[in-house]
Amino acid sequence: MTTTNTTVRLGIAVAVGLLAAACTGLPGSSGPPSPSTAADSTSSSPAGTGRTAPKPAGDTKTIVLGDLDTSVDAAAVGAPFDPCKIEWSAFPGPVRPVDDRKPLLRAPGANDPFATACRFDNSEKAVIAKDPKDTKPGRNFIALVVWAKPGAISADPNSPEHQGSTPTTFAGKPGLLKPGTNTESKEPMCTGIVALATGTGGVVVTNGAFPDIDTCSIAKAVTEAIASKTP
Repeated sequence: MTTTNTTVRLGIAVAVGLLAAACTGLPGSSGPPSPSTAADSTSSSPAGTGRTAPKPAGDTKTIVLGDLDTSVDAAAVGAPFDPCKIEWSAFPGPVRPVDDRKPLLRAPGANDPFATACRFDNSEKAVIAKDPKDTKPGRNFIALVVWAKPGAISADPNSPEHQGSTPTTFAGKPGLLKPGTNTESKEPMCTGIVALATGTGGVVVTNGAFPDIDTCSIAKAVTEAIASKTP
């Protein structure tokens, strides 16, 4: 596996982990992800499975099991909005990719509180050096946009699992913003959660790639887009 793939998986795991713990205090909230869960473990997070599918010889892409699984897309689970149709336009301009990076459907792991999710990735590429000691991993920018069924994720900032969160209104709907830190990569994170007519929507952002952009401002913009598009 290349250093680039390891870094991306770290970011993914991180994002998944924060949402679970930050939103619900579910099992596996000890952190965002690790190489297999690096993207699924955080200081306040839900963790995904972190499993990867076998790769043919010469294949440089890593596929998380559950990606492209249409049995967990928005229509299949009855979600009132499609996380994959939030699109990069919901994100502040400086963090959007310059190339065409499509969001990927992500199936929930055994301990994840959401029913369907989509992963947005604009992480930096690793710098590969002849001497492995000089190789530098790219900084992560991972956002996991999710929808959870009623009762699965609380949007109440007064809930015990949401200590440190700030009550926030998104398009007239109640919710919260909760800052955090990726326990693996030490990058800033922020979770946004909004109460919808059916269930809750939200996003968890891991942002090491754009240190000049406040991570919670990114989470707020995306959560606002969810709230404005959904009853």
